Amino acid sequence: MKYLIMCEGPNEKAVVNLLLDNNLLIFNRNDLLGLDIYHARQLVPYLVNLINSYNCSNLKIIRIGDKFTDKLKIPESIKHIIDYKQILKCHTHPELEILLIIDKNLFDKFNKEKSKIKAKDFAKKHISLNGHLYDNTTQFWNDYFKNNIKNLVNDIKKCKKIGKNKKEEIYLADLLKK
Repeated sequence: MKYLIMCEGPNEKAVVNLLLDNNLLIFNRNDLLGLDIYHARQLVPYLVNLINSYNCSNLKIIRIGDKFTDKLKIPESIKHIIDYKQILKCHTHPELEILLIIDKNLFDKFNKEKSKIKAKDFAKKHISLNGHLYDNTTQFWNDYFKNNIKNLVNDIKKCKKIGKNKKEEIYLADLLKK
């Protein structure tokens, strides 16, 4: 089995890379198409070329993000390789920043305010690291969790317990090793 991991944004990619580098996922880097995780919402030409070059019959595509309003478009040239049942949506509901909010034990406070503020904006007001407020950068995510991988895993598991994903969507927790 080969995996194509497509992340909506660079922060999702950073979180998945942290988990991958710490051997916490159900797949490892050798299982990945091109040995990497990709920041892409659609199968852009370089990913289509990558899929064609591997020509693997057992490919699982996992899209990770907080918005899935767009359906994954499969180009004709690779339709024979892709099994639609092997395309998974991993929803980081409501936004990836919920992990930071959970980590700082601010989930109840956020819940009281969530009708007025998005998780990202809440995090920018309430989450800091070494005196620096959250700034939506990949560097912040790496610095925040690189020495707290255990916290990241626990936050991901808690997120699943409180989550409201649709039936056809999985959680980041579903990608963790048991």
